[in-house]
Amino acid sequence: MSGRPHVLIIEDDAQTADVLTDFFELEGIRTTATGSAIGAVELLKRVRPDAVIMDLALPYRSGASLLGQLKDDPETASVPVIICSAFTGDLTPERAAQAAAVLSKPIDLRHLLSAVGDAVAKPTAVAVRKRARAVRSRRRSPS
Repeated sequence: MSGRPHVLIIEDDAQTADVLTDFFELEGIRTTATGSAIGAVELLKRVRPDAVIMDLALPYRSGASLLGQLKDDPETASVPVIICSAFTGDLTPERAAQAAAVLSKPIDLRHLLSAVGDAVAKPTAVAVRKRARAVRSRRRSPS
């Protein structure tokens, strides 16, 4: 497994998805992209990214609904989600609070890169629990 961060991009506009993919790859960040909310949860569980960048205006299902599902699922709840959409005003305050960041299109790539860096750098609850267990087990082990 690579030490490089990995981002899942959920964006239905192919040109935007290509720009994001190329940009992040040049920055040393691995990417996986999908153009639909359909199958996105399964894809996230399969590729296990460090963060998700997601549009709100997706075909067949709103990004806000998908965000809610991701945050309600114990397997995906700890993955930071960055909303990047022209329709951020459609996001309720409760849903916006579930996102690591909410950015409006047109995208400022440097701002988005910073948001991804901040999201990936924050330890998840799962990682914190794993670290705490490791420290406790080292304390119990005879040296």
